[in-house]
Amino acid sequence: MVAYTWEFGIDWNAVETADAIPESYLRGCLKLGSVLQPGTNVALHLDTITFKIFDVTPTGTAEVGSILSLEILSTAAVKSQAEAQIHYGLGLEPSQPTIPLVITQFSDKTPETSSAFGPARASWTTQAPVYVTAAQGQRFLLTPRVLATGGTGGTGGNVTRLFSMDPEMVVGASL
Repeated sequence: MVAYTWEFGIDWNAVETADAIPESYLRGCLKLGSVLQPGTNVALHLDTITFKIFDVTPTGTAEVGSILSLEILSTAAVKSQAEAQIHYGLGLEPSQPTIPLVITQFSDKTPETSSAFGPARASWTTQAPVYVTAAQGQRFLLTPRVLATGGTGGTGGNVTRLFSMDPEMVVGASL
């Protein structure tokens, strides 16, 4: 069993869409121990992933106030993998895979001095690791999305934004 950490970086100043809930790009970096992992990694059944979300917004501007949820969408990475065979890829414990995986429990907001992205204003960590539940021979692309509040809206209150990234990690055995 391998324990990964997947770090996400939110910049509140990132370009956003004009959707009802504005969407922006989420940066991500997979780590194994303290070593940053280049490119796509293969995680196997019962490996764990702990997610850390960093506010990497430059100081002196609006910032992330809170993280509402982290959602991981799983998509079959192999055309011949029938939807009926999908074990969804990830779960909160080995016997409970869900699609999408939605996490709403995070550690309290804490200051961070460094991450894969350099200095950060704050960070949040998932309270429990997520298990890779992909069965033998199944592979998935994972698309993370983070719903956050922060900054100020036109009325001076918090605004909600969605940060997402392209699939970055394949879970399951090499075929």
